[in-house]
Amino acid sequence: MTRSSVPMRALAGILSVIPIALVCIARWSPSSMAPSASVILFLVATALFHFYFMAAFASRLVVRPWGVTVVNPLVTSRLVWLEAGVFESSGLAFLTIRCADGRRIKVWAVQATNLMLMLGRPTRVDKVAEQVERWRAVHAVEAADVGPRRQLSRLPWYLWVTHATVLALAVDWYVRAFLPGR
Repeated sequence: MTRSSVPMRALAGILSVIPIALVCIARWSPSSMAPSASVILFLVATALFHFYFMAAFASRLVVRPWGVTVVNPLVTSRLVWLEAGVFESSGLAFLTIRCADGRRIKVWAVQATNLMLMLGRPTRVDKVAEQVERWRAVHAVEAADVGPRRQLSRLPWYLWVTHATVLALAVDWYVRAFLPGR
C-alpha cells in the first residue's frame, strides 16, 4: 500500500491543528465578543480551509493482489490488473494510470516535486511506478469482480471528527457572541 509521504502526512496533521487553534483564539479572545463581518468571514474561511485539506490529504493508492484502488479527494476507482494498463511516471507531476480502455486516472497521493522535474532527476512518482510494476509481476492474480468501479470517496472518521470540532467551536463562539446572556 502506498500513501502520501511522511512529510505530507505530517503537514496534514499540522494543518488539521491550526484551524482548531485559530477558532479557539477567536472564540476566547475578549475582542471577539463584539463580532464583525471580518471575524465571521475568518471563521467560515477557517472551516472551509480545514475541510479542503481534510479531503486533499485523504488520497491514497492501495495495491492488492486483484488490482489497485485509487482514492482521490472526490472519486475512488477500483481497477483489476487487466484494466490498469500502464503506470506512467516519466516527467509527470502525478502518477498516472493509463487504463486499457484509454482513460487516464491521476493518483493524487503520489506527486513529484517541481525541483526534481526541472532537474530531470528520478522522482517519487517514478519510484512508486516501479514498485507497483514489480509488485504486479510477482503477486498479481486475476479477479472476476471487485465491486463498484467508481464511487464517491469517503473520508476517514478521524477527519470528520476534527472538522466537527472546528465547526463546534465556531458555532459555540457565534452563539456566545450573538445571543446575549449565554
